[in-house]
Formats: sequence, C-alpha cells, structure tokens
Amino acid sequence: MEQPHTSTTANPPEPQWALSWCGPLSARQNEVLLSWLEESFRHREWAKGPTKKAMRCAIELFQNLTKHAAEVSLKVGYDRHGQCHLRAENEVVSAQWDGLQEALAPVIELDMVALKARRLEQLEHGARTASGGAGLGLMDLRLCSRDNLAAECIPFESGGGKLVLDVVLNPKLD
Repeated sequence: MEQPHTSTTANPPEPQWALSWCGPLSARQNEVLLSWLEESFRHREWAKGPTKKAMRCAIELFQNLTKHAAEVSLKVGYDRHGQCHLRAENEVVSAQWDGLQEALAPVIELDMVALKARRLEQLEHGARTASGGAGLGLMDLRLCSRDNLAAECIPFESGGGKLVLDVVLNPKLD
C-alpha cells in the first residue's frame, strides 16, 4: 500500500465533528453547506480575512467533490484550538486513478514557492486530465490553507481507489 502524501508537518488535534454528509453533492447542496459553514465561522467570531480565506478553501473543496465524485463523505469540525477541519473522502474510478496520482504528486511534493510557480504554469499551459482537471483545485487548497492540506490515495485491489483530503483552516494565521 502507498504511503500517505501530505504537505503538513505535524498532526493537528482531532476535531469535534459538527457536520457530516454522505452521498452525492449537488450545486444546491454546496450552497447550503457553504452558508452553514460561513454562519459557523461568524458564530465563532472569526475575523473577515480568515473567513474569506476559509470560504475560498471550502468552495474549492466542495466544487472539486461535485465535479469529480459521484458519492462523497464530508465532515466539518473544530478542534480545541479553534481550527476548522474539512475532511473529504471519495472513490476514484480506475480510469481517473492515474490522472489523480499525476496531479496530486507535484501539489504535495513542491515547496510553496515552487507550487505557486507550478500553478501559474498550469494556468497558462496546463494539460487537462480525462476528468477535466489540471490539479489547480488541489494547488489552490494547499495555497489557501497555508500548507495545511493532507492527502492520501488508497488504492483498491480491483482498481481505482479512495482519495482522502484533510484541510485545516486556522483563523489566527490570517
């Protein structure tokens, strides 16, 4: 089995989950979940800057799930330090597995300066995978979370696998 890919250097504290969603994710469901999340940040008195950055991450994550996954498992929670955790899991079909691996590797392995340069290169000249992605969503998640993205690809013996993404948003960093 492959080792997990991660851009984070330390394991954050385990959150208390406030929301859990399993099933397909439509554009309308995205709107409802994003509204709930924004209200949750307001309730926790996050400042405007961290809220905008966190919402940008959530939008990117939810849009990626809507575009690339038929069924998702999504959790939102907060840890004892006030950080917001977004955890998403979805199956990846065999036909998209190699493209995902190809898109994920540089996103996780590059340092932040190189990642920004790679993102600009992808915007200008990037080739798209069969599912229409160029890895930009994953890059944006890592950048807007300030390098607090952990990703793991778990292969299935029958082909394809599961993608697990953990994003930690810290309101005190912005």
